[in-house]
Amino acid sequence: MAFDDLTALGAIRGADEGAVKVPEHCSVVGFDDVRCPSLAAPSLTTVRQPLEAMGNHAVNIVMKA
Repeated sequence: MAFDDLTALGAIRGADEGAVKVPEHCSVVGFDDVRCPSLAAPSLTTVRQPLEAMGNHAVNIVMKA
C-alpha cells in the first residue's frame, strides 16, 4: 500500500527492476486516483477519496464549533 498513486507507480517500477512481477507476485495499491495511473501497465488499483465532500464536512464542523 502506497502513500499516493505516484509512489505506487514507483513501487511497481522498482518491483519490476527487481524481477518481482505485479500482480503475479504482489499487489500494489495507491491513493488519490490521479489520471496517469490509468495509463500504467499493469493498471494500478487506487482508492478515490471524496476530497470536496471531506472539505465541506470539515468546514461544517468548524462553523458549528
